[in-house]
Amino acid sequence: MDKNYTVVETSKLAAVKGGGHLYSLIADEDIQNGHIGYVGDLAEDVQGQETYEFGTFDADTINAKRAVLVAHPEWDYDESKRTNQALYNYINEAGEPFRAYSLIEGDVFAVSATGFNASGVDGIAKGQYAILEAGKTTLKIVATKDETVGCGFVAQIGDPVKRGLGFTTVKGQTYGRPSTMYWVHVKRNDIID
Repeated sequence: MDKNYTVVETSKLAAVKGGGHLYSLIADEDIQNGHIGYVGDLAEDVQGQETYEFGTFDADTINAKRAVLVAHPEWDYDESKRTNQALYNYINEAGEPFRAYSLIEGDVFAVSATGFNASGVDGIAKGQYAILEAGKTTLKIVATKDETVGCGFVAQIGDPVKRGLGFTTVKGQTYGRPSTMYWVHVKRNDIID
């Protein structure tokens, strides 16, 4: 059964090419790839690893911490079903360390629609902006740049693109299951006093 978790693409992040930080994080709940949080305190219950607690932004931390992008390789050791290998069926399980990438101005990544909270706007479209939202690990879509004033994290939505393994379009008919991904261009990821 398909779970429709968020799919992420990290190919245009400075951290992928050695220009940023890669963190090992751990959480008390399942966290989807392509979601946003912050690096918390060193996890004391993980032996022998430099693993930090995954933080979900709240009113006190939303402009006091820098955002990181959750993007762990989609490893599933249960190969008994082909659907287990689908990216949209992968989740970072509670209590298991996962990867997160630092984000800097100029970074570009892509996520599927489930990585956004688009309530209050008419869908996700190129040119809209994305900001952090207290209590959420998704990015909040806002329609105008004016709505980003005073936000420590600001990104702009780029063109949508279809990605996925094993899909093809023949004579107008699509076979397989592509994910529609949205490019996210990081404009700012600062701490604001």
